[in-house]
Amino acid sequence: MARKGGKKKRGQIRSRKKNGYHVMNQLNFSSRAQEKVYDKLAIEYVEQHLPKVMNIVPKEVREKRGDAPFNRPGKLYKENLDTVSTKDKYVTMAKTFIKWNVIHKGISSLGEINEKNTEEFFDTIAENTGGEGKDRYSKKTYDGYVDSVYKYFAAVSKNPEDALVPIEGREFGKAIKSSKKLYNQEFRDKMRGKIGDFSQDEVKRGTGYTDRQAKIILRQALKNDKYSTQEKLAVACLVYGTFRNSELLNSSADCFDSEAKTIRMTKYGMTKQDRPRIVLDVDKKVFDLLDQYQKETGIPPSEELFNNFSQDKVRALVKECCRDGKVKYSGVHDCRKAYVERTENALFKRALKGDLTKEEMVEKILQQVGVDPSLNPEKSPKDYAWKTLKDGTKKRYRTNHGKEAAPKEPKFTKEKLLEYPIENLIDLYVAEQLGHAKTSTNQEYRIKEQKEKRRAYIKELKAQRKGDPK
Repeated sequence: MARKGGKKKRGQIRSRKKNGYHVMNQLNFSSRAQEKVYDKLAIEYVEQHLPKVMNIVPKEVREKRGDAPFNRPGKLYKENLDTVSTKDKYVTMAKTFIKWNVIHKGISSLGEINEKNTEEFFDTIAENTGGEGKDRYSKKTYDGYVDSVYKYFAAVSKNPEDALVPIEGREFGKAIKSSKKLYNQEFRDKMRGKIGDFSQDEVKRGTGYTDRQAKIILRQALKNDKYSTQEKLAVACLVYGTFRNSELLNSSADCFDSEAKTIRMTKYGMTKQDRPRIVLDVDKKVFDLLDQYQKETGIPPSEELFNNFSQDKVRALVKECCRDGKVKYSGVHDCRKAYVERTENALFKRALKGDLTKEEMVEKILQQVGVDPSLNPEKSPKDYAWKTLKDGTKKRYRTNHGKEAAPKEPKFTKEKLLEYPIENLIDLYVAEQLGHAKTSTNQEYRIKEQKEKRRAYIKELKAQRKGDPK
């Protein structure tokens, strides 16, 4: 971190985090030499290790191969190779982890970060987690640090040849062997356990809306004349369109296709981490309101529909609808939780009745991942096997490592997807609707009752298959 008022040199990382009340905001370098060590290690991490596990390509490489100026991926690299955005949670918190080790442990290389240091780092945060006061961390923030440090160990322990985004002529940092033993689920759970057991409500942003509550929120907007057509459209998009707050503000009429009942979020910078997606089977109410709004205003198709809105205004709008409908406000983002409940229940019920086939789900998924090449990349298949270690734990390893790569093939094909159980296809479909790269992220969007319903649906589906002679 550059000193206040000092001139920023090329390649130097300056933290944009403002001084705050929390313990990790009070980290101060004791000397300029210590500050230089941090700059060196932070840059080493984000340039040589982080791209091995995150989809990052430097601007200079994109230009050389003729990509568009803002082509995905590469969002973390802005003006040049050395300028790193600190907005991403994983980058910010991992840099804080490195900074703490430089200041308190005097490390001069990433390889010096060990288990003892890591435990002490989390002990420091755990002591300042929970309770009231501006200087206390929330359990959600603590959980974020655990995940970020886990991502750090994943990056530094990965071999360069296994990088997520291999770049010709560019070498990544060698795997740090001493960090490999810290990249495991057991150690992560141990760090997470330092603050004891905690409920999902203590970690996540809100309790979430049920499908019924989300519909009540929309009903208040539709029936009350105090809301404009534009405001009614905004609420409908949140309830039925899977929009995040920022995505809503970036949307325009040409994203909506009433005939196909879809919303395309493929414009650069529109979605989180710029991951494109298409939302299928959108409710007719959204398109009716959009048509009404266009007739009232004559807004051009390419112009942002909510250019006079801010994220705070969207929050205030949803809060007002909650107040009118006597629904507890749980944020804007939690409308997506209601969408998960509504969509999963409808699909599982159809599957149990036999009205939903694998072929139908596969067709939908291929339409989703076909909207952009980055969603269905071609990769060489990797063969894996399991081996039992001396302590009895099992570890997965590659059996074709070092051998000639097999021909590349799309990640998703009709043949591969048809091998999935239908409940897995439903998971994948919902993940793509929400813009998630992993189906496991869906779990965070299920309220407690929905988790129980889903388990019951899957149990019933498995029982049906077991009794089916086919």
